[in-house]
Amino acid sequence: MFDIQQFLNQHSRIVEGPTAKGEMFLDRCPYCGAPKTHKSSFTVSKVRPVFYCYRCGTKGNWTKLVSKLGKMSYQAAGLIVGHVKANKTEEKKEEQIVVRFPTSAMWSTRAVNYLEKRQIDAKTRDHFHLYFCNSGKYRDRIIVPVFHKGERITFQGRTVLPDGDPRYLSPPNDGKNRLLFNYDSLSTKIKVVILAEGPFDVIRLYQNRVTAVCSLGKSISDTQIALLKERGIKKVILMQDRDALVRIDKGIGKLWRKLSSQFDVEIAPVMCKNDPGELDRAETQEILQSTCCSAYELKRMKFETKRRQYANGRKAADIS
Repeated sequence: MFDIQQFLNQHSRIVEGPTAKGEMFLDRCPYCGAPKTHKSSFTVSKVRPVFYCYRCGTKGNWTKLVSKLGKMSYQAAGLIVGHVKANKTEEKKEEQIVVRFPTSAMWSTRAVNYLEKRQIDAKTRDHFHLYFCNSGKYRDRIIVPVFHKGERITFQGRTVLPDGDPRYLSPPNDGKNRLLFNYDSLSTKIKVVILAEGPFDVIRLYQNRVTAVCSLGKSISDTQIALLKERGIKKVILMQDRDALVRIDKGIGKLWRKLSSQFDVEIAPVMCKNDPGELDRAETQEILQSTCCSAYELKRMKFETKRRQYANGRKAADIS
């Protein structure tokens, strides 16, 4: 259940309350900027999903306030708040995202071979509702649906062609930056989660009995971070492709810095294989036992990755 007090503590500052009536007063209004005084104050109710500013008169529900403080769309805020119904007037103003899913087709030999190569069995394939498309824009792609709280929202199409470009293809403006793949697998009992790079990494880790999600991109949005906090996640372990360790300053390092303000963050160095999707269960557990979390260790990993790449390049040159 959404905790408005916890959200306010993360995105603003409560200077008084909750009172006996459930009122909480913020240090200033996020709309007009007026500080709390005896004549002006911004109050949020913990009992009812409403807020009000006594200075500028701005009022609304929690969803509107979460949208303002979290710097996200009204629809994204509604996903976080969950149980609060959106104001009908504001809901009409929001652009409704309607994704048309591709039609399914019989699995081609190439698609079956791709799943076998990634060691994805039929039980896992059915668990994630994977299917194959062999026509139109998503021809020769495995469709990976993205669910949120039981509802199928959007999808990504993974090419099965060796030279297919791009590797993943999504519908335009599908709002994937407000969703986490495999989010529904998180329960409030789970306090540690793996943040992988792509859906098939998450799927493979699932087979290795490890709970993982991915942000469906190279970065993570404030909305996606809020979703992790909503589930009560305390620690995030970044398990990205091996090449990401070389791009520490722009890639995994940027993720680490952004997440560190909200969670305990560690990095699981994938050096024995190219990406987490190629790991077996034993390799996964071994990597998870060698996580690191300091800036010094990040630089050391970057150096070690480059050293291995150089050594492999020298070996390849010697062979040729």
